[in-house]
Amino acid sequence: MMRNERRKLLDRSLLVLSREMEVDDVLHYLQGKEVFTDAVVEKVQAAGGPSAQRAAIVRAVKTRGDRAFEAFFRALLHARQPHLADLLRPLVDEAVLQTLENENESHYAGDTTIASRVKLNRMDMPPMEPTGLLEDLRVDMIDSNQSPVMEMFLKNRDSIYPNFSVPKGLCLIFNNENFASMPRRQGTEIDCANLKNLFTQLGYSVKIEHDLSCKEMLSRVRSFASDPQHRFASSAIVVVLTHGERDQLLGVSGDDDVLSVYPFLEALNARNAPLLSGKPKLVFIQACRGDRRDTGVKFMDESDGFQQANDGPFGLFNCMRPGAVVETNPIRPRESDFLIAYATPPTYVSWRNSLRGSWFVQAICEVFAKHARNADILQLLTKVNQRVAECFQTSCSSSYKQMPEFHSRLIKQFYFFPGITRSSSV
Repeated sequence: MMRNERRKLLDRSLLVLSREMEVDDVLHYLQGKEVFTDAVVEKVQAAGGPSAQRAAIVRAVKTRGDRAFEAFFRALLHARQPHLADLLRPLVDEAVLQTLENENESHYAGDTTIASRVKLNRMDMPPMEPTGLLEDLRVDMIDSNQSPVMEMFLKNRDSIYPNFSVPKGLCLIFNNENFASMPRRQGTEIDCANLKNLFTQLGYSVKIEHDLSCKEMLSRVRSFASDPQHRFASSAIVVVLTHGERDQLLGVSGDDDVLSVYPFLEALNARNAPLLSGKPKLVFIQACRGDRRDTGVKFMDESDGFQQANDGPFGLFNCMRPGAVVETNPIRPRESDFLIAYATPPTYVSWRNSLRGSWFVQAICEVFAKHARNADILQLLTKVNQRVAECFQTSCSSSYKQMPEFHSRLIKQFYFFPGITRSSSV
Protein backbone atom coordinates (compact mmCIF):
# COMPACT_ATOMS: atom_id res chain seq x y z
CA MET A 1 0.00 0.00 0.00
CA MET A 2 1.28 3.50 -0.84
CA ARG A 3 2.23 5.73 2.07
CA ASN A 4 -0.42 8.32 2.88
CA GLU A 5 1.88 11.31 2.41
CA ARG A 6 2.73 10.09 -1.10
CA ARG A 7 -0.95 9.79 -2.02
CA LYS A 8 -1.55 13.31 -0.74
CA LEU A 9 1.40 14.60 -2.77
CA LEU A 10 -0.06 13.03 -5.92
CA ASP A 11 -3.40 14.68 -5.14
CA ARG A 12 -1.74 18.08 -4.74
CA SER A 13 0.16 17.61 -8.00
CA LEU A 14 -2.83 16.37 -9.99
CA LEU A 15 -3.63 19.74 -11.58
CA VAL A 16 -0.17 20.12 -13.07
CA LEU A 17 0.21 16.46 -14.01
CA SER A 18 -3.17 16.34 -15.73
CA ARG A 19 -2.19 19.35 -17.81
CA GLU A 20 1.40 18.57 -18.81
CA MET A 21 2.22 14.86 -18.53
CA GLU A 22 3.32 12.98 -21.67
CA VAL A 23 0.70 10.23 -21.65
CA ASP A 24 2.20 7.76 -24.13
CA ASP A 25 5.76 7.84 -22.79
CA VAL A 26 4.71 7.49 -19.14
CA LEU A 27 2.12 4.83 -19.88
CA HIS A 28 4.50 2.68 -21.93
CA TYR A 29 7.22 2.97 -19.28
CA LEU A 30 4.90 1.86 -16.47
CA GLN A 31 3.60 -0.99 -18.60
CA GLY A 32 7.13 -2.08 -19.45
CA LYS A 33 8.08 -2.11 -15.76
CA GLU A 34 4.96 -4.22 -15.05
CA VAL A 35 3.49 -1.56 -12.79
CA PHE A 36 0.48 -1.37 -15.10
CA THR A 37 -1.16 -4.43 -16.63
CA ASP A 38 -2.58 -4.45 -20.14
CA ALA A 39 -6.03 -4.04 -18.64
CA VAL A 40 -4.99 -0.90 -16.76
CA VAL A 41 -3.44 0.56 -19.91
CA GLU A 42 -6.64 -0.07 -21.84
CA LYS A 43 -8.68 1.55 -19.06
CA VAL A 44 -6.46 4.65 -19.13
CA GLN A 45 -6.65 4.91 -22.92
CA ALA A 46 -10.45 4.67 -22.76
CA ALA A 47 -10.70 7.45 -20.17
CA GLY A 48 -11.31 10.18 -22.76
CA GLY A 49 -9.12 13.11 -23.79
CA PRO A 50 -5.49 13.72 -22.78
CA SER A 51 -6.36 15.43 -19.48
CA ALA A 52 -8.66 12.58 -18.45
CA GLN A 53 -6.00 10.01 -19.39
CA ARG A 54 -3.38 11.82 -17.31
CA ALA A 55 -5.71 11.89 -14.30
CA ALA A 56 -6.44 8.19 -14.79
CA ILE A 57 -2.69 7.42 -14.71
CA VAL A 58 -2.32 9.26 -11.39
CA ARG A 59 -5.32 7.45 -9.89
CA ALA A 60 -3.95 4.09 -11.01
CA VAL A 61 -0.50 4.84 -9.55
CA LYS A 62 -2.09 5.71 -6.18
CA THR A 63 -3.61 2.22 -5.90
CA ARG A 64 -0.42 0.29 -6.64
CA GLY A 65 1.82 0.92 -3.67
CA ASP A 66 5.12 2.62 -3.04
CA ARG A 67 6.87 0.78 -5.87
CA ALA A 68 4.46 2.44 -8.29
CA PHE A 69 5.24 5.88 -6.85
CA GLU A 70 8.96 5.47 -7.50
CA ALA A 71 8.34 3.93 -10.93
CA PHE A 72 6.13 6.92 -11.76
CA PHE A 73 8.99 9.22 -10.75
CA ARG A 74 11.32 7.35 -13.12
CA ALA A 75 8.66 7.37 -15.84
CA LEU A 76 8.51 11.16 -15.76
CA LEU A 77 12.28 11.31 -16.09
CA HIS A 78 12.13 8.83 -18.95
CA ALA A 79 9.57 11.10 -20.65
CA ARG A 80 12.04 14.00 -20.30
CA GLN A 81 9.79 15.89 -17.93
CA PRO A 82 12.14 16.51 -14.99
CA HIS A 83 10.08 19.53 -13.87
CA LEU A 84 7.17 17.14 -13.22
CA ALA A 85 9.43 14.57 -11.56
CA ASP A 86 10.58 17.34 -9.21
CA LEU A 87 7.03 17.49 -7.84
CA LEU A 88 7.49 13.94 -6.48
CA ARG A 89 11.16 14.15 -5.57
CA PRO A 90 10.70 15.26 -1.91
CA LEU A 91 9.14 11.86 -1.10
CA VAL A 92 11.33 9.66 -3.30
CA ASP A 93 13.53 7.38 -1.20
CA GLU A 94 17.15 8.44 -0.97
CA ALA A 95 18.26 5.00 -2.17
CA VAL A 96 16.38 5.53 -5.43
CA LEU A 97 17.99 8.92 -5.96
CA GLN A 98 21.41 7.42 -5.24
CA THR A 99 20.76 4.69 -7.79
CA LEU A 100 19.85 7.30 -10.37
CA GLU A 101 23.06 9.17 -9.63
CA ASN A 102 25.07 5.99 -10.02
CA GLU A 103 23.36 5.43 -13.36
CA ASN A 104 24.49 8.89 -14.46
CA GLU A 105 20.90 10.11 -14.40
CA SER A 106 21.32 12.54 -11.54
CA HIS A 107 20.78 15.48 -13.88
CA TYR A 108 17.10 14.51 -13.88
CA ALA A 109 16.76 14.12 -10.13
CA GLY A 110 17.12 17.67 -8.84
CA ASP A 111 20.38 19.21 -7.61
CA THR A 112 22.96 18.70 -10.32
CA THR A 113 26.50 19.41 -11.29
CA ILE A 114 27.26 21.94 -14.01
CA ALA A 115 28.55 19.17 -16.25
CA SER A 116 25.40 17.11 -15.94
CA ARG A 117 23.23 20.17 -16.53
CA VAL A 118 25.11 20.86 -19.74
CA LYS A 119 24.68 17.23 -20.76
CA LEU A 120 20.93 17.42 -20.12
CA ASN A 121 20.70 20.65 -22.04
CA ARG A 122 22.40 19.13 -25.08
CA MET A 123 20.12 16.11 -24.96
CA ASP A 124 16.96 18.19 -24.72
CA MET A 125 17.78 20.75 -27.38
CA PRO A 126 18.55 19.97 -31.02
CA PRO A 127 21.67 21.15 -32.84
CA MET A 128 19.54 23.58 -34.87
CA GLU A 129 18.69 25.67 -31.81
CA PRO A 130 20.88 28.74 -31.22
CA THR A 131 23.56 27.93 -28.67
CA GLY A 132 25.05 29.86 -25.79
CA LEU A 133 23.74 32.32 -23.23
CA LEU A 134 23.27 35.98 -24.10
CA GLU A 135 25.84 37.38 -21.68
CA ASP A 136 27.53 39.28 -24.53
CA LEU A 137 24.28 40.80 -25.82
CA ARG A 138 25.01 44.14 -27.47
CA VAL A 139 22.38 46.35 -29.05
CA ASP A 140 23.37 47.84 -32.41
CA MET A 141 22.96 51.60 -32.01
CA ILE A 142 21.98 54.18 -34.62
CA ASP A 143 25.16 55.99 -35.61
CA SER A 144 23.70 59.45 -36.19
CA ASN A 145 20.55 61.37 -36.99
CA GLN A 146 21.47 61.00 -40.66
CA SER A 147 20.50 57.32 -40.65
CA PRO A 148 17.67 56.23 -42.99
CA VAL A 149 15.37 55.62 -40.01
CA MET A 150 15.97 59.09 -38.58
CA GLU A 151 15.51 60.68 -41.99
CA MET A 152 12.22 58.81 -42.33
CA PHE A 153 11.08 60.06 -38.92
CA LEU A 154 11.91 63.65 -39.78
CA LYS A 155 9.84 63.36 -42.97
CA ASN A 156 6.93 61.43 -41.37
CA ARG A 157 6.58 62.78 -37.84
CA ASP A 158 2.81 62.35 -37.86
CA SER A 159 2.95 58.61 -38.55
CA ILE A 160 5.80 57.56 -36.21
CA TYR A 161 5.79 57.69 -32.42
CA PRO A 162 8.57 59.92 -31.04
CA ASN A 163 10.75 57.85 -28.73
CA PHE A 164 13.62 60.09 -27.72
CA SER A 165 13.18 60.88 -24.01
CA VAL A 166 15.81 60.06 -21.39
CA PRO A 167 15.01 57.45 -20.30
CA LYS A 168 12.86 56.34 -23.23
CA GLY A 169 10.42 55.05 -20.64
CA LEU A 170 9.90 52.76 -17.69
CA CYS A 171 10.07 48.98 -18.03
CA LEU A 172 8.45 46.69 -15.45
CA ILE A 173 9.32 42.97 -15.45
CA PHE A 174 7.30 40.44 -13.45
CA ASN A 175 9.44 37.35 -12.91
CA ASN A 176 7.59 34.49 -11.20
CA GLU A 177 9.90 31.54 -10.60
CA ASN A 178 8.87 29.71 -7.41
CA PHE A 179 5.27 28.51 -7.06
CA ALA A 180 3.41 26.88 -4.19
CA SER A 181 1.65 24.28 -6.36
CA MET A 182 3.35 24.48 -9.76
CA PRO A 183 6.83 23.47 -10.94
CA ARG A 184 9.65 25.96 -10.53
CA ARG A 185 10.18 27.90 -13.76
CA GLN A 186 13.82 26.98 -14.24
CA GLY A 187 15.58 29.30 -16.67
CA THR A 188 13.32 32.28 -16.03
CA GLU A 189 16.13 34.05 -14.19
CA ILE A 190 18.07 33.95 -17.48
CA ASP A 191 15.11 35.45 -19.35
CA CYS A 192 14.86 38.16 -16.73
CA ALA A 193 18.57 39.04 -16.89
CA ASN A 194 18.59 39.06 -20.69
CA LEU A 195 15.53 41.30 -20.88
CA LYS A 196 16.93 43.71 -18.30
CA ASN A 197 20.15 43.90 -20.31
CA LEU A 198 18.27 44.41 -23.58
CA PHE A 199 15.86 47.10 -22.45
CA THR A 200 18.51 48.95 -20.44
CA GLN A 201 20.63 49.20 -23.58
CA LEU A 202 17.56 50.33 -25.52
CA GLY A 203 17.28 53.24 -23.10
CA TYR A 204 14.68 52.14 -20.54
CA SER A 205 14.70 52.32 -16.76
CA VAL A 206 14.05 48.73 -15.69
CA LYS A 207 12.41 47.53 -12.47
CA ILE A 208 11.94 43.83 -11.62
CA GLU A 209 9.33 42.26 -9.35
CA HIS A 210 9.90 38.66 -8.22
CA ASP A 211 7.49 35.86 -7.18
CA LEU A 212 4.20 37.71 -6.78
CA SER A 213 0.64 36.56 -6.28
CA CYS A 214 -1.94 37.73 -8.81
CA LYS A 215 -3.27 40.27 -6.32
CA GLU A 216 0.24 41.66 -5.94
CA MET A 217 0.81 41.68 -9.71
CA LEU A 218 -2.37 43.66 -10.31
CA SER A 219 -1.46 46.08 -7.53
CA ARG A 220 2.06 46.58 -8.92
CA VAL A 221 0.91 47.18 -12.50
CA ARG A 222 -1.63 49.74 -11.26
CA SER A 223 1.10 51.51 -9.30
CA PHE A 224 3.30 51.39 -12.39
CA ALA A 225 0.48 52.89 -14.48
CA SER A 226 0.23 55.90 -12.15
CA ASP A 227 3.98 56.52 -11.84
CA PRO A 228 4.57 60.28 -12.35
CA GLN A 229 7.75 59.55 -14.31
CA HIS A 230 5.56 58.56 -17.29
CA ARG A 231 4.80 62.26 -17.79
CA PHE A 232 8.28 62.81 -19.21
CA ALA A 233 8.69 59.44 -20.96
CA SER A 234 8.01 58.49 -24.58
CA SER A 235 6.82 54.90 -24.09
CA ALA A 236 6.41 52.08 -21.57
CA ILE A 237 7.16 48.36 -21.44
CA VAL A 238 5.69 45.60 -19.25
CA VAL A 239 6.96 42.01 -19.31
CA VAL A 240 5.31 39.04 -17.58
CA LEU A 241 7.26 35.81 -17.03
CA THR A 242 5.01 33.27 -15.31
CA HIS A 243 2.87 30.17 -15.68
CA GLY A 244 -0.39 30.68 -17.52
CA GLU A 245 -3.55 29.19 -18.98
CA ARG A 246 -5.10 30.61 -22.16
CA ASP A 247 -5.91 34.24 -21.22
CA GLN A 248 -4.99 33.88 -17.56
CA LEU A 249 -1.81 34.60 -15.64
CA LEU A 250 -0.92 32.43 -12.64
CA GLY A 251 0.46 33.81 -9.40
CA VAL A 252 2.78 31.98 -7.04
CA SER A 253 0.41 31.42 -4.11
CA GLY A 254 -1.58 28.34 -5.12
CA ASP A 255 -4.04 26.69 -7.48
CA ASP A 256 -6.63 29.47 -7.13
CA ASP A 257 -4.13 32.29 -7.70
CA VAL A 258 -5.33 33.27 -11.18
CA LEU A 259 -5.63 36.64 -12.94
CA SER A 260 -7.32 37.32 -16.26
CA VAL A 261 -5.00 39.14 -18.65
CA TYR A 262 -7.75 41.65 -19.48
CA PRO A 263 -7.93 43.60 -16.19
CA PHE A 264 -4.14 43.44 -16.14
CA LEU A 265 -3.98 45.20 -19.52
CA GLU A 266 -6.83 47.56 -18.65
CA ALA A 267 -4.69 48.97 -15.85
CA LEU A 268 -2.50 50.51 -18.56
CA ASN A 269 -5.20 52.02 -20.78
CA ALA A 270 -5.73 55.74 -21.32
CA ARG A 271 -8.43 56.02 -18.65
CA ASN A 272 -6.46 54.24 -15.91
CA ALA A 273 -3.03 55.53 -16.95
CA PRO A 274 -3.63 59.05 -18.29
CA LEU A 275 0.08 59.85 -18.25
CA LEU A 276 0.50 57.07 -20.85
CA SER A 277 -2.33 58.28 -23.07
CA GLY A 278 -1.13 58.56 -26.65
CA LYS A 279 2.14 56.81 -25.80
CA PRO A 280 3.03 53.31 -27.03
CA LYS A 281 2.74 50.58 -24.41
CA LEU A 282 4.51 47.31 -25.23
CA VAL A 283 3.46 44.20 -23.27
CA PHE A 284 5.32 40.90 -23.60
CA ILE A 285 3.84 37.76 -21.99
CA GLN A 286 5.96 34.62 -21.64
CA ALA A 287 3.53 32.01 -20.32
CA CYS A 288 1.74 28.88 -21.43
CA ARG A 289 -1.80 29.44 -22.72
CA GLY A 290 -2.97 25.82 -22.61
CA ASP A 291 -1.67 22.26 -22.80
CA ARG A 292 -1.67 21.63 -26.55
CA ARG A 293 1.69 20.91 -28.17
CA ASP A 294 2.48 22.03 -31.70
CA THR A 295 3.97 19.10 -33.63
CA GLY A 296 4.39 21.17 -36.78
CA VAL A 297 3.50 20.26 -40.36
CA LYS A 298 5.39 19.82 -43.59
CA PHE A 299 4.80 22.72 -45.96
CA MET A 300 4.73 23.17 -49.72
CA ASP A 301 6.94 25.69 -51.49
CA GLU A 302 3.93 27.06 -53.36
CA SER A 303 0.24 27.41 -52.67
CA ASP A 304 -2.74 27.38 -54.99
CA GLY A 305 -4.34 30.29 -53.19
CA PHE A 306 -3.91 32.79 -50.44
CA GLN A 307 -5.39 33.32 -47.02
CA GLN A 308 -7.32 36.50 -46.46
CA ALA A 309 -6.14 38.79 -43.69
CA ASN A 310 -7.71 38.13 -40.31
CA ASP A 311 -9.56 41.05 -38.80
CA GLY A 312 -8.34 39.95 -35.37
CA PRO A 313 -10.18 39.85 -32.06
CA PHE A 314 -11.12 43.53 -32.05
CA GLY A 315 -12.97 43.66 -35.40
CA LEU A 316 -11.32 46.96 -36.25
CA PHE A 317 -11.79 46.91 -40.00
CA ASN A 318 -15.40 45.74 -39.94
CA CYS A 319 -16.52 48.64 -37.77
CA MET A 320 -14.67 51.47 -39.54
CA ARG A 321 -16.78 54.11 -41.28
CA PRO A 322 -15.55 54.67 -44.84
CA GLY A 323 -14.49 58.23 -45.39
CA ALA A 324 -14.88 59.21 -41.75
CA VAL A 325 -13.93 62.82 -41.09
CA VAL A 326 -10.81 63.29 -38.97
CA GLU A 327 -11.32 65.86 -36.23
CA THR A 328 -8.71 68.43 -35.36
CA ASN A 329 -8.64 67.30 -31.70
CA PRO A 330 -9.99 63.75 -31.82
CA ILE A 331 -10.95 61.75 -28.75
CA ARG A 332 -8.43 58.96 -28.43
CA PRO A 333 -9.73 55.40 -27.83
CA ARG A 334 -8.83 54.33 -24.30
CA GLU A 335 -7.45 50.99 -25.57
CA SER A 336 -5.25 52.46 -28.31
CA ASP A 337 -1.45 52.54 -28.45
CA PHE A 338 -0.97 48.96 -27.21
CA LEU A 339 1.22 46.18 -28.57
CA ILE A 340 0.69 42.80 -26.86
CA ALA A 341 3.06 39.95 -27.74
CA TYR A 342 2.48 36.39 -26.52
CA ALA A 343 4.93 33.50 -26.52
CA THR A 344 2.30 31.21 -28.03
CA PRO A 345 -1.30 31.23 -29.33
CA PRO A 346 -4.27 30.33 -27.09
CA THR A 347 -4.48 26.66 -25.96
CA TYR A 348 -0.77 25.96 -26.63
CA VAL A 349 2.22 25.51 -24.34
CA SER A 350 5.36 27.60 -24.58
CA TRP A 351 8.83 26.13 -24.19
CA ARG A 352 11.65 27.10 -21.86
CA ASN A 353 15.16 25.73 -21.39
CA SER A 354 16.68 25.67 -17.91
CA LEU A 355 20.06 26.97 -19.14
CA ARG A 356 19.10 29.32 -21.98
CA GLY A 357 15.69 30.56 -20.95
CA SER A 358 12.53 30.53 -23.04
CA TRP A 359 12.58 30.33 -26.82
CA PHE A 360 10.41 33.45 -27.10
CA VAL A 361 12.62 35.64 -24.91
CA GLN A 362 15.82 34.36 -26.53
CA ALA A 363 14.46 35.34 -29.92
CA ILE A 364 13.28 38.76 -28.71
CA CYS A 365 16.69 39.59 -27.27
CA GLU A 366 18.64 38.42 -30.31
CA VAL A 367 16.34 40.02 -32.90
CA PHE A 368 15.84 43.33 -31.08
CA ALA A 369 19.56 43.72 -30.38
CA LYS A 370 20.44 43.29 -34.05
CA HIS A 371 17.53 44.94 -35.86
CA ALA A 372 16.03 47.61 -33.55
CA ARG A 373 18.23 50.24 -35.20
CA ASN A 374 16.34 50.01 -38.50
CA ALA A 375 13.09 48.05 -37.99
CA ASP A 376 9.81 49.00 -36.34
CA ILE A 377 8.17 46.86 -33.66
CA LEU A 378 5.90 44.98 -36.08
CA GLN A 379 8.87 44.07 -38.26
CA LEU A 380 10.85 43.04 -35.19
CA LEU A 381 8.12 40.76 -33.86
CA THR A 382 7.60 39.22 -37.29
CA LYS A 383 11.31 38.36 -37.25
CA VAL A 384 10.84 36.92 -33.73
CA ASN A 385 7.98 34.77 -35.02
CA GLN A 386 10.15 33.53 -37.86
CA ARG A 387 13.11 32.78 -35.60
CA VAL A 388 11.08 30.81 -33.07
CA ALA A 389 9.21 28.94 -35.80
CA GLU A 390 12.30 27.99 -37.79
CA CYS A 391 15.17 27.77 -35.30
CA PHE A 392 13.68 26.09 -32.24
CA GLN A 393 12.45 22.53 -31.74
CA THR A 394 12.32 20.04 -28.89
CA SER A 395 14.01 16.67 -29.23
CA CYS A 396 11.71 14.54 -27.07
CA SER A 397 9.83 11.60 -28.57
CA SER A 398 7.73 14.08 -30.54
CA SER A 399 9.50 17.10 -32.02
CA TYR A 400 7.47 20.06 -30.80
CA LYS A 401 7.43 23.53 -32.29
CA GLN A 402 6.19 26.91 -31.11
CA MET A 403 4.54 29.90 -32.77
CA PRO A 404 4.44 33.27 -30.98
CA GLU A 405 1.76 35.82 -31.80
CA PHE A 406 1.18 39.52 -31.30
CA HIS A 407 -1.74 41.95 -31.44
CA SER A 408 -1.22 45.59 -32.35
CA ARG A 409 -3.43 48.47 -31.32
CA LEU A 410 -0.73 50.95 -32.27
CA ILE A 411 -1.88 53.80 -34.49
CA LYS A 412 1.61 54.79 -35.63
CA GLN A 413 4.88 53.05 -36.36
CA PHE A 414 7.02 52.42 -33.30
CA TYR A 415 10.83 52.41 -33.42
CA PHE A 416 13.16 52.05 -30.45
CA PHE A 417 15.67 54.50 -31.99
CA PRO A 418 18.55 52.98 -29.96
CA GLY A 419 21.24 55.53 -29.15
CA ILE A 420 19.16 58.55 -30.22
CA THR A 421 17.75 60.89 -27.56
CA ARG A 422 15.84 64.16 -27.69
CA SER A 423 19.00 66.26 -27.56
CA SER A 424 20.70 64.32 -30.33
CA SER A 425 17.75 63.86 -32.69
CA VAL A 426 15.92 67.17 -33.05
